[in-house]
Amino acid sequence: MSQANATQRTEQSSAPETFQSPMPDSKRTALLRYMIIMFAVAFVLVLMSMVLQVRSSNSTITELHQSSTSALTKAKQLQDSNRDLQDQNRDLQKQLEAADTSLTNTQAELTAAEEELTETQELLNTATAQLQNAWKSNETLTAEKENIKTAYTALARVLMGPNAEQDTEYAQALETLERNKQYLDPTMATLYEQWCGKQVNTEQ
Repeated sequence: MSQANATQRTEQSSAPETFQSPMPDSKRTALLRYMIIMFAVAFVLVLMSMVLQVRSSNSTITELHQSSTSALTKAKQLQDSNRDLQDQNRDLQKQLEAADTSLTNTQAELTAAEEELTETQELLNTATAQLQNAWKSNETLTAEKENIKTAYTALARVLMGPNAEQDTEYAQALETLERNKQYLDPTMATLYEQWCGKQVNTEQ
């Protein structure tokens, strides 16, 4: 049996080496530590990357949330402002309608006032014309009264007869009576004609 083992070792030593000799434990341990460290570093790096990515994502989400909140706030403010503007628009529309109604009423009142003024002016013109006619009529009556007075005064003087042969006052009264005899009433006119007839007969 010892010979067989010796023969086997001889064959193994004489055969070419196909496998490397096993690694020492110290190198294996160092390699394992290195690999563990590399894996640990890689894991830490991946973990840090994930943490940074999560933080960045959280920051982005926070910013987006803030932006969304700000946008919602602005949208609400715009809605409130739009609502206020609509209310103001409705108020202005009501004021405009009230102003239009007031303007229409004012125009109607102005038209009525113009018509009333026109009627008043027409009445004033009519009253002025009537007053002028009355004034002219009064002047005519006054002149007619003066002529009647003159005619009767001359008639009285003529009926008294001349005071002398060259009585100028009598002659003037006779001329005045002749000019104004139409202002005598029928009785006095008849009396004057009779007197004139007598004067003609006397002269003959």
